[in-house]
Amino acid sequence: MGWLHVQLRRLGVAEADLQDVTQETLVAVHGRWSEYDPKLPVRPWLIAFAARLAANHRRRPDQRQARSGNIDPMTDALAHDGPLPDAQLAAAQDRALVLAALETLDDERRVVFVAAEIEELGMPEIAAALGIPLNTGYTRLRLARADFAAAVARLRPRRLP
Repeated sequence: MGWLHVQLRRLGVAEADLQDVTQETLVAVHGRWSEYDPKLPVRPWLIAFAARLAANHRRRPDQRQARSGNIDPMTDALAHDGPLPDAQLAAAQDRALVLAALETLDDERRVVFVAAEIEELGMPEIAAALGIPLNTGYTRLRLARADFAAAVARLRPRRLP
């Protein structure tokens, strides 16, 4: 799975639709390639495209019912190579928890959160790529961090003593 696939998945595109949305994203990037400034990093620019197309994809009526909150950690664990099944299952459960928590964030906060926290891009790059003021980017990140932490706390299975 490529970098763009991973970003689109984090931005809420269902596994079954990743190929199509990836292709849509690449076609959109190709169509606007002449606007890219090679002096700037390409990843924030690509994330901006991915965020717009992922949001459009999730807004479609057929996608509202097919949200990715139905990730089966056992199936996900068995689909990945790894040394121990229990480690695979734990990693799959963690991935499912992160994806489910990301699903709770609104589009504007999610893209800033993914770019800053997961991709480790700087806020000036993110703000420029998204066409938002720098302080707006920082505010969205602060709110997204709080929303994400609350979602993880709410979604994490309670452990028995």
